[in-house]
Amino acid sequence: MRFLSLAACLAALALPCHAEPPRPEDQVTLDGIYAAAKADCATFDNGVFSPGDTPAAEADLTGDGKPEQIVTFAGFQCSTLAGYYFSTGGSPIVVLADGKRWVWNALEYQVVTVPDSPPVLLMMVHGGECGGTGGDPCFDAVVWNGETFLGIRPEQDQ
Repeated sequence: MRFLSLAACLAALALPCHAEPPRPEDQVTLDGIYAAAKADCATFDNGVFSPGDTPAAEADLTGDGKPEQIVTFAGFQCSTLAGYYFSTGGSPIVVLADGKRWVWNALEYQVVTVPDSPPVLLMMVHGGECGGTGGDPCFDAVVWNGETFLGIRPEQDQ
């Protein structure tokens, strides 16, 4: 799936809007995600990117004993465009697993353990995703099935 740049999203007033950095093929590492975000920020009047105070988290979501990286763009900052990486619909949540990346848009997330189940990535999303309004509580949950993340909504990116 191909995403529009944030500039195109803002121009069209589309929400929720991904602050999707260019070159998704480079985004299978944390350094690649940061480099792409830095390059994307620089396209707006030579903005300076900062990952903010929200470091990548690690959790074993696939059950292979090795932690996957979970990156939220919520703390990302671009000096020339306030709120660039976060909208009322949340921000991209990227999971790097099995040599691929998966992207969802969420306000918050938490990894939940359920007995006799793989870990669950529980994400608080915009209320509109559940037929309500922005402030209404709404959640999405995904689990690893050995090959991909499964949830009620189809995955947004790989």
